[in-house]
Amino acid sequence: MNKTQIKKFISIILIIVVVCILFGIYTYKKLNNNSTETNKLASESQNNSESTSSNKDGETSGKPIETDQPIDYDGIVREGKPLILIFGSEDCVACRQLKPILQKLSNKHEEEIYINYVDIVKNPDSYDNYRFQFIPTLIFFKNDGTPYIPSKEYIDEYNFEISKDDSGNTKYTLHQGALPEEVLEEIIQDLT
Repeated sequence: MNKTQIKKFISIILIIVVVCILFGIYTYKKLNNNSTETNKLASESQNNSESTSSNKDGETSGKPIETDQPIDYDGIVREGKPLILIFGSEDCVACRQLKPILQKLSNKHEEEIYINYVDIVKNPDSYDNYRFQFIPTLIFFKNDGTPYIPSKEYIDEYNFEISKDDSGNTKYTLHQGALPEEVLEEIIQDLT
């Protein structure tokens, strides 16, 4: 190698090193900003959760939706109430954002519907009967225990999935991901 080739080689290596350093700084800042945003969202979610589950005197209003007990499907059917079952986790930002909304709706409609939230990390056996890939996952049942079938508009717009057994009978209806509060409110109205 002559001197010119060595200088070009060193220049290329220096450029690569500088690009790597700049990329590392960019990545560090982006991760740090994402972490800050996640912490901010978690804090807001916690504040929302506290504000929706407490009244002005600090007393809890309504029953908490999170459960670590097995879901008593037969008892719910005997009571004749529909059920929205949510699988999520504290590690999931969307779950943490959705949970206070569901708690608020549960408090508002506690005489009409059951809304139960199950943390799949704390209760890994709780979702054995269901097939889903993402959380939060919402599963809907009518007051007689049969699956809720949303309108074709909702199925198409919000990607509801209808799970069927080997005989072609509907086992359950689910939605993977969060749904807007107004859509959840409309579904509750449809279920009750």
